[in-house]
Amino acid sequence: SALNVEPSMIVKTVVMVTRSGRPVAAVVQGDRRVDLGKVSSILGEGVRLASPREIEEATGYPVGGVPPAGLPESVIKLVDRGVLDLERAYGGGGRDGYLLEFRPRELVETVDAIVAEIT
Repeated sequence: SALNVEPSMIVKTVVMVTRSGRPVAAVVQGDRRVDLGKVSSILGEGVRLASPREIEEATGYPVGGVPPAGLPESVIKLVDRGVLDLERAYGGGGRDGYLLEFRPRELVETVDAIVAEIT
């Protein structure tokens, strides 16, 4: 409400772990939920939500502050196709309570993300 924008313009970075132990960061609109089954199908192996400790170890950021960009190379990056419908969006800014304004299409190019329907 402080930004005076629609909830769909606020994105979240949901961190998961594959069955083989690789971290995955999925950027989705704040009013949507990640479909773990769809993510598993795209990656070819099962995934589960990461614990707070796993999130910080994999990304370097705490829960609530994980940004959509600036993540380590080892993290698989996914962006929900619906996020690309936004001209600009707001996501985690590195710490709880901070937000980063960005253009989703530039994000996909910058972080070399997989774009797919994951919600």
